[in-house]
Amino acid sequence: MKKIAFCFLIYDSFNHEEIWNIFFKNVDKEKYSIYIHYKFDKPLKYFNKYKLKNCIKTNYDDETIPLAYNILFREAYNDENNYKFIILSNSCIPFKSFTYIYNKLTNNNYGYFNVCPKEQCFPNCNYLLNVIDHKFISKSHNWFILNRNLVLKLCFHNDDFLKTHYKTIYAPAEYFYYTFINILNLQNE
Repeated sequence: MKKIAFCFLIYDSFNHEEIWNIFFKNVDKEKYSIYIHYKFDKPLKYFNKYKLKNCIKTNYDDETIPLAYNILFREAYNDENNYKFIILSNSCIPFKSFTYIYNKLTNNNYGYFNVCPKEQCFPNCNYLLNVIDHKFISKSHNWFILNRNLVLKLCFHNDDFLKTHYKTIYAPAEYFYYTFINILNLQNE
């Protein structure tokens, strides 16, 4: 059965853990997985068992955020039934029911990005022009959904590139994933 991987990047807790508990209540556990990367390890009321063991220290404005995303995505990829991978923060809350989200995301094989105008890439990404052609550099919002193929192509092989070339980019998660979708010609995904 297709599953949705809910990949949370949190500081130490959920702002509205009770709402998430209600969201998952009475949902078939074969339809979802939960993964939590935390900055500080404090007990959670409902979701403690979903915390990853290999978390790294993160800072919003540097390459550690996409590196933490990659840890989440790689862990979720290990479950071959995970079909879509949603990145979420401790501040996110669900506005639609689980059934609505599940039906919407399992109805096709696409990832989802809210892509920004190319002009928003510069001057922040000027350094990347040394290693990436201008036509590939792109920006999307920090919250997105990947399919299995995008996780495989984007999240397993680029950590060294991230550490080397995105360390001078402010909020690099907004630039890294969609830029590499362009580089790898994965826009149809």
